[in-house]
Amino acid sequence: MAGGRGVPDGATLGEGGGLGCALPVSSRIVRFTTSGFDREIALPFANPTDVTFGGPHLDRLYVVAIDDGLYVLDGVGRGRVEP
Repeated sequence: MAGGRGVPDGATLGEGGGLGCALPVSSRIVRFTTSGFDREIALPFANPTDVTFGGPHLDRLYVVAIDDGLYVLDGVGRGRVEP
């Protein structure tokens, strides 16, 4: 997490091997692949703390925010089916 991106908290695996991490206080979720930092998603709230993919097609990202409840993001990728 060099470069001031923040401190990772909850994480989830997406299709293609990406690892998404919530960054509390930063209003962001970041994604890493085996090549390193891939992308970030700006959020309309400050403290994301846990993330997981769900829904019938694993195409909804559920994000828990400290003291702010549960958010659902669509169109940000798909989760990986766990064995």
